[in-house]
Amino acid sequence: HELTVNDLTIDTKEEYVASCSDDGKVAVFGLFESEHDQIIEFNRPIKSIELAPNFNQTLSFVTGDTKLVLVERGFMGRRKTSVLHQGEGIIRNIKWCNDLIAWSNEKGVKIYSLAESKIMSFIAKDHESSLRDELYRCSLLWQDKDSLIIGWADRFKICKIIRSRSSGLISHIEITSLVKTDFYIVGLAPFKDQNQFLLLCYEKSEDSRPHIRVAQASPDSFIEISFDAITIKEYEKNRPFEYRLDYILNEGSYFVLSPKDLIKATPRSFDDHIKWLMERLNFEQALEDIKNAPESPKVFTYQVVGLNYIDYLISAKEYKEAAEWCSKVTLSEKNWEEKILIFAKECKLEDIFEKIPSSNPVLSPEIYEKVLNEFLRSGDYEIFKYLIRKWPCDIYGLDCVTQAIATACNKSKNKILDECLALMYEYQKMFDKAFEIYLNLQDQAVFDFLLKHELFECAYKNLIELISLNKQRSIQILVDNVEKLPVKRVAEKLNKNKLYLHYYLDAIFEKDPNISRDFHTIQVVLYAEFQRDKLLKFLQSSQYISLTQAQKELQERDLGPEIVYILERTGQIKKGLQIVLHAIKDVNQAIEFCKRHNDKDLWEDLIQYSVNKPDYIIGLLNNIGTHVDPVDLINRIPNGVTIRGLRDALVKILSDYRVQISLLEGSKSIMTRDCFNLLEKQIKVVKQGVSVDDDQKCPACDELLITFNVNMARGLKIFECRHSFHEDCIQENDKCSVCSQNKSSVLSLFNAD
Repeated sequence: HELTVNDLTIDTKEEYVASCSDDGKVAVFGLFESEHDQIIEFNRPIKSIELAPNFNQTLSFVTGDTKLVLVERGFMGRRKTSVLHQGEGIIRNIKWCNDLIAWSNEKGVKIYSLAESKIMSFIAKDHESSLRDELYRCSLLWQDKDSLIIGWADRFKICKIIRSRSSGLISHIEITSLVKTDFYIVGLAPFKDQNQFLLLCYEKSEDSRPHIRVAQASPDSFIEISFDAITIKEYEKNRPFEYRLDYILNEGSYFVLSPKDLIKATPRSFDDHIKWLMERLNFEQALEDIKNAPESPKVFTYQVVGLNYIDYLISAKEYKEAAEWCSKVTLSEKNWEEKILIFAKECKLEDIFEKIPSSNPVLSPEIYEKVLNEFLRSGDYEIFKYLIRKWPCDIYGLDCVTQAIATACNKSKNKILDECLALMYEYQKMFDKAFEIYLNLQDQAVFDFLLKHELFECAYKNLIELISLNKQRSIQILVDNVEKLPVKRVAEKLNKNKLYLHYYLDAIFEKDPNISRDFHTIQVVLYAEFQRDKLLKFLQSSQYISLTQAQKELQERDLGPEIVYILERTGQIKKGLQIVLHAIKDVNQAIEFCKRHNDKDLWEDLIQYSVNKPDYIIGLLNNIGTHVDPVDLINRIPNGVTIRGLRDALVKILSDYRVQISLLEGSKSIMTRDCFNLLEKQIKVVKQGVSVDDDQKCPACDELLITFNVNMARGLKIFECRHSFHEDCIQENDKCSVCSQNKSSVLSLFNAD
């Protein structure tokens, strides 16, 4: 501005400030950003300005000189100005609340509703005319959205806006309080209680000091709550309009401006209360009050009081309690480092190690290294391990700590130290060294470590040791990662330990028999040696076994059922039966063998072998069923042979025969009934008539099939395909020329008589 600045205003969110001047310029600036900064020239002195409550959204404001002008953001971001009122003198004060704008001019105070686009009320000026406006400015304050306080010269008013219950629009305005004071009002401000307000006053007697009153209004008087006179330089030379009262409500701060002084006034602060508690060593109460306070203190913050309390606890040797408060209070990096060094000096790190932060804030590496070295030196290896697991590895020197652990391991063997060393190697991506330590410790965690870092080469080098540690887990890892550790390579590694090789190949076979097909012949020997109960199932499932080699291995071990299966696969069924009869000696298995192959020669061999053996005869009689004629078997039993259970077996044979005959008769009856039913359906279909339209033509001669001239009528033939022809148009082969299908039967024959 180049001339006198007449007014300053800040929006309700305290983000923008605006000023106006006699040079005709209005300046708007953002306190935190400059996107909406602007300087507007009006070419006339501007006496007052007010930003919209939501200026950051609307960019609207009003100015006052001899006109009240609303400046808004219009179409395409252009400014739009609207004159809301003019013609009643200079406008020196404007206050905006929601959609209501109040201003004062030489006639009085007016209230304009933006929602209804009209002036809603006029409150006339009623003080003595000798109290000129330029000397005794009007003060306006919106106490809330429906209450306006007016302080003008020695008059005080509270205006209440009454709204319609149905529409919510303004109905009328009532003056609820009207007081004539014995002092001049030069400023108004809200106070912490909504029913109270603060006045900057000036005594009517000349050369008097200004004072601040906190008051509560009644309809016709003040209820004065407090009174404070203000000492201002050369106050006796000042005139009323040279004072101004402004405030920062959020801070509870009030500012009295005069030509010589700027005075800040505040209510008794919360800091005073906290200071009083601290002086009496009541730190916890002070911290609790700060936590529950609606507003944080400005000086004695939670951190400041907390630091004082921690220092007090340390001086009182209450280290555990001090450590607890270190974690509750938001300490800075410097504060943390100071406290940790104090704990280390007093050998009390065990009280604070769990509270030491590893982020927000991150301390200097030397602090973390000092803490770790203290626990390593004192032999508190569990705490040491806890810390290196908890803390990120990039906040201290890895090489330094690793070397310290290695030195300690050389001095004394300790499992926890070895685990710590392995962890440090892992942090440094020296996974092979860490793997070796876990394996030497026989730690089951080695398997998760192996998978996490894909250390399959390390696993290959230590296969025997890993399987010895945990057979099931090791084999599962090998099976799940055959693409990284091929079967052939693993089998060669395990060849010296046949049991482990068997476990591995068995698991591979369960996953996919094709993967290990090159080893199936070897597996025959392994199953025979270590897991006989799974051998037969393996033989039945595999298609890659060398049958000759397998037979040789099985014969060496005299494994009857498995040999029989191999003989079956090689077609040596008679030899297989002989092994069942002579080696296995199980008649039921022999019978099942013969049933499976259904070979007459096999049955003959079985019967021939069984006729002198009563147990075998009974077994045959009970199980041969329809495969062998029981009569033939009975006739071949030598005389004089005693057979226990023969009667029951014969009864069962006769019973089975009767059941069989009954089933055959039942089946025959059902089939006969079905045949008759189907024949009846066919006859019914054949007897059905076939419709021929009178406009239908013969496909052969292209003439109408049906004519109403009896002398011209011709016989018709209709095939099963429903195509109709003149009888004399059908060729000798009796075929439908349309669909070219052989139809030997004619459904219907019509002759014209």
